[in-house]
Amino acid sequence: MATAIPFFIALTGQSSLRIIGIKAISFCLNGRYKFANKKVILCMLEKREGTINEIVYEFTSYRNGKYSIYPTISHLYLLLNKIIRSKVTTEYIRITPFYLNEKVKLQREFDEYMFYLECREQFTVQDEEFHILENLGRNANTVTSDEFETGKILTPLCRYNEPKTYKSLLEGYRKFLDMILPRLFESAKIDLELTDEDLAFGYFCFEIHSE
Repeated sequence: MATAIPFFIALTGQSSLRIIGIKAISFCLNGRYKFANKKVILCMLEKREGTINEIVYEFTSYRNGKYSIYPTISHLYLLLNKIIRSKVTTEYIRITPFYLNEKVKLQREFDEYMFYLECREQFTVQDEEFHILENLGRNANTVTSDEFETGKILTPLCRYNEPKTYKSLLEGYRKFLDMILPRLFESAKIDLELTDEDLAFGYFCFEIHSE
């Protein structure tokens, strides 16, 4: 039996950085796999009912939920496109980006750019504003217009019976990713102290949950 090197083996002193052990080959019978375009971690996943939950399960699980997958950007776009085509809503979907570099064996998490789309039966404009400010950790007197606009994209509310709005919010997030990922890449490059040679060994992955 092969000996596994855990993907996440220790936390550094900074909450945004984790030491990771990675092999470029797949291990058998040890609970951890490495694919060229995905990260797969041993973690039994529950298959929830609902169209969107089933789509998320399809893109984030392997071997009937025995392994958890963190899709790369190409697979995230496929997932979002499939959800958009489904024309349905769900209680919530949460997507958190992180940058992974296999050469330096570090990753940079971007929790501050987590996407959280929540559906409710009803809500008011005031409810929506409070929800955005709460997630930003700001109040109406201190938040900037740019921060609030970003909050509207990353932490929107939607009604269950408005699939067209749901579709529009997902499309807005997808466009936002096209704009923000190059900036996150620059942040990761600085935070992880990557050289130009290191850059070829890095990529973005996404942790995805839904209910």
